[in-house]
Amino acid sequence: MDQICDESICTGCGLCKSVCPEQAINMTEQGVFGHLRPEISSDKCVDCGLCQEFCPSLRKETSHKIQKVYSAWLIDDGRRAGSSSGGVATAFYDEALRRGYAVTGVKKTIDFGAKMVVTTDPQDIIAFKKSKY
Repeated sequence: MDQICDESICTGCGLCKSVCPEQAINMTEQGVFGHLRPEISSDKCVDCGLCQEFCPSLRKETSHKIQKVYSAWLIDDGRRAGSSSGGVATAFYDEALRRGYAVTGVKKTIDFGAKMVVTTDPQDIIAFKKSKY
């Protein structure tokens, strides 16, 4: 087998590698952006087809279910700045603190590590934003 699916639809999820009983698939970085793509070792592949059978990009949709979807963002531009969630996490933190709860978040450390923190200090929410977690 040369390839599992067309490269234009491959998401690089690695499921093909996980289901291969012969360990014939390695995920390798390709292109300038380093996208992961499966590379098949022809000497190990036994053409069992499991990689194609499980590939999410090759699966046909079997049903269409209408789902409710919600979106939100913090109206205050200044407090929303730097948030990857549109400021929604900040709003949840604020409300939890207002109700007397402690909140949990991640702070970036000086050595570029990450530290999980439980706090009741509103100033910590600012540091949580900068952690990207």
